[in-house]
Amino acid sequence: DAQVMFDALPQALFPKLQGIAAKGKLKFSMRLLADKARPWATQFRASLQRSPDFRVTSWGDGFSPGLLNTEFIYRPYQSPRSFQVGPSEPMFTPYAEIPTYIPKGIVTTEDATFWSHQGFYPEAVRQAVAGVIASGGTGGKGGSTISQQLVKNVFLNRDRLVARKLEEALMTWLIETLRVSSKQRMMEVYLNVIEWGPEIYGIREAAGFYFDKFPGELTLSECLYLCLIVPAPKSFPYFFNEFGEFRSDRARYFNLIANTMLRRGLITEEERMNAAPFVQLTGPARELVKFSARPTDTLNFDPGEFEIEDPSLMGPPLPPEM
Repeated sequence: DAQVMFDALPQALFPKLQGIAAKGKLKFSMRLLADKARPWATQFRASLQRSPDFRVTSWGDGFSPGLLNTEFIYRPYQSPRSFQVGPSEPMFTPYAEIPTYIPKGIVTTEDATFWSHQGFYPEAVRQAVAGVIASGGTGGKGGSTISQQLVKNVFLNRDRLVARKLEEALMTWLIETLRVSSKQRMMEVYLNVIEWGPEIYGIREAAGFYFDKFPGELTLSECLYLCLIVPAPKSFPYFFNEFGEFRSDRARYFNLIANTMLRRGLITEEERMNAAPFVQLTGPARELVKFSARPTDTLNFDPGEFEIEDPSLMGPPLPPEM
């Protein structure tokens, strides 16, 4: 019984999900095998299925997913700022005004099956759990889906705890499975709240900060540059060499993403030919760039020849959260 399952969730581990009232049935199974001596050998499998009549009749006091469909105040983590997510905010950019290259690039770098999945990858959770164990509880590089990142940003804090990751996954599953918000609306909110640099939030601020443009004026190369920043927004000053060009590791990753988008039919051959790993920073960001301040990383693949099905699940040496 769904209500029995929600009532059984420990308050200390699932504080946001306390007080939920539900009807119908849920079938849940999970297998977690972890060894502190071999954290990356962690095994995780999970399945959550619902009966046709399953529904939530009350969300309780800790979680209001319908917030995503309204205009709301967003308070970034560890930032003094707050702003409206909606039309009354001058910097808000509706989905229809965002260049299509941005969601296409974000999906390619962050979450290849965003438009079809129900919220989370068990493999992403496995990576997160293994990372937390390996770091002694202080870190982890799980490949969260876009849906999970949105839930984390809007409803949770950034604690890298196994319990928080499980709560995040369940909250995401509920939003996705019950279709509380459309995928397009989730992407719209995501692109308007994520961090793109030091106190830079949302695509409108990002376009101005890096290129002194409105989002609709961005080129494909500029859009891909912004997509590459998302996993580690504070690292952008180190993307360039002493000539103002992409460092070789970033250029290779740029080409990997562009080639993947071409292979998936997200861009045309002509668009790919015109996309080059070089952009001219014309906004305030240029003053913060640290040319060649960090040694070039080494990537062990040729950007023109790769067999990577989903770059969003690639491990090191790509940025955190990939």
